[in-house]
Amino acid sequence: MKKNIVIKVEWVEEDGMYLATSEDLAGLIIQEKKLEECCDTARRFAYDMIGEYQSEPEKNVTIDFDVLDKAG
Repeated sequence: MKKNIVIKVEWVEEDGMYLATSEDLAGLIIQEKKLEECCDTARRFAYDMIGEYQSEPEKNVTIDFDVLDKAG
């Protein structure tokens, strides 16, 4: 059974950046200027973090994004 990881991405107006964090992965903190870059970087780092203790993380873990964009 696959484990599901949720990464929250929100627009931080004061910084002019998107911030990605996850309650499922302590220490995952990513900031990027563009939403797509933030999600891509967060996904890559999440799989790297999971790969430290689990083989083949891409096969055993799904990653979902909860995006709170500029408009919302």
